[in-house]
Amino acid sequence: MTQLPTSDGRNRLSRAHRLVRAVRAVRGDDRAVSEVVGAILLFGLLMSLLVLIQVNAVPAQNQQVEFEHNQRVQQDMLALDGALLQTGTENVPASASVELAARYPSRFFLVNPGVGSGTIETTAPGTVTVSNAHAPSAPTYWDGDDRTFETRLVRYRPNYREYRNAPATVYEHNTLVNTFASGATVPVDSGSFVDGDQVTLLLVDGQLSTASTGAVAVETTPLSAPARSLTITNETDDGITISVPTTLSETQWESLLADETGANGNVTDVVVAPRTPHDVLTVTLRPGSYRLRMGMVGVSGNTDDSVLGPHYVTADDEPFAGTLREGESKQVTVRISDRFNNPTTGDVTFSSPDGSFVRPDGSVVASLTKSSDESGRVAAVFRPTPGFTGTTVVTAERDFDGDSTVQSRERVDLSIPVGQTGATGDSNEDSVSGINPWSDESVRLESVALDGGANTVTLGLYNNGSVDREIRRVRLLFYSANSGDPAEWGKLNGSDDDQFFRLSDWEQVDQSIVIESKTPEAVTITFDDAGNKDFFGIAVQYNGMSSNYFVQVP
Repeated sequence: MTQLPTSDGRNRLSRAHRLVRAVRAVRGDDRAVSEVVGAILLFGLLMSLLVLIQVNAVPAQNQQVEFEHNQRVQQDMLALDGALLQTGTENVPASASVELAARYPSRFFLVNPGVGSGTIETTAPGTVTVSNAHAPSAPTYWDGDDRTFETRLVRYRPNYREYRNAPATVYEHNTLVNTFASGATVPVDSGSFVDGDQVTLLLVDGQLSTASTGAVAVETTPLSAPARSLTITNETDDGITISVPTTLSETQWESLLADETGANGNVTDVVVAPRTPHDVLTVTLRPGSYRLRMGMVGVSGNTDDSVLGPHYVTADDEPFAGTLREGESKQVTVRISDRFNNPTTGDVTFSSPDGSFVRPDGSVVASLTKSSDESGRVAAVFRPTPGFTGTTVVTAERDFDGDSTVQSRERVDLSIPVGQTGATGDSNEDSVSGINPWSDESVRLESVALDGGANTVTLGLYNNGSVDREIRRVRLLFYSANSGDPAEWGKLNGSDDDQFFRLSDWEQVDQSIVIESKTPEAVTITFDDAGNKDFFGIAVQYNGMSSNYFVQVP
């Protein structure tokens, strides 16, 4: 028989059950607390991870973004280089877009720095100097004295948050350069202003300074363009020197000009000297002839217009190598150029002590003022005074700079023989035959041929006389191009030693060119530029006679 628990026993059992339930409740609460603590620890871990990413990964990623932007902006500056060159050589406005600041990608739960800004600007002006240069077709301006011009460099300056040693990128003289805060410089491309016998000086003007967080369009405007080729030579036995402002070192310029400084190059010396605000590069050229092209391009509206406009006047062609007879009229032409040798509009006044000028309406005046066309040319019809014989001078002049004095560069004198005809076939070497002589004792011009690819004209001469004739001196009287600019020089039989220039004095012939009696002879003239339908005049001095040939290129 089972014994029932007593009252005390039941109480003890009840307390035991309550104790068990309490212990179980406490164990349940512990599990809940553990879950909360775990969640807190996990949140803290995530926050720590975000902090680490914000402090380390985000700056590193942004630095990469900025580096890639810097690479792109260098390409933008190369495009600006191309726009400047196009504007200066083709006389057309152009534009280049430059991305001034980097854009950071969006990041959830992370903070990006504020968008930075970049600046594109022109620097303080520096001086370009060309020394010891003589131009046979512009001798009163390019006379060997220093010719100075101002130019500016174009610079992009970044303002990055993380890419601390990012370079500024600078355009200078057909070359793009990265300059670092440490003073180091690195060329971005291999451009230069000297290429063989061609020297290109593209000057920049304008006070540009633009800071932005986005891309900006840099407009390039022609101020003096297109850059016309002008033949220059050294005035003295020393070579021509050219000095330009630069950010590059002497060693870097020697590297850029490596192709020009070798045994077959034209650069004999490269020197960089410290100056303010820019260092100065001076390049010395080997004595000889060079084609100089200069232009000025604006990169903002704040340009110095005082350096523009007419600066000097030269003879354009000289189509009166023969004799002007009484009662005849002749057109004379001059060209107005700016200080960069490019054609410009302006006025000149024609006058002569021994003649008058015919207006378009047929009236005759003692002096005539006319304006040039877009090519810079001004033409006037000259008529000698009845009864005058001899050599008269037609003067074209203008006080371009307004200083109340007509300087030598602002005046050109054209000599015109009137009423005289030269003898033919006598013993005087200074006697000049008529145009394209055909007498018994003449050296005839019988044929003309053009090798356009080589700019070479072949003259078929025939000595119809009884005496062998040796060419001793030559002179290029004029050159009229069917299109483009006229030739500046020619080389007899392609010889550098027998180079002669348009409108210059007689050139002694060093080589032996003999045209035997009753014998044909082919003589070539290689010009700097020659084309179909061009027309030129050349005077040739032989032993015992001289002849003028007017040549129509087929």
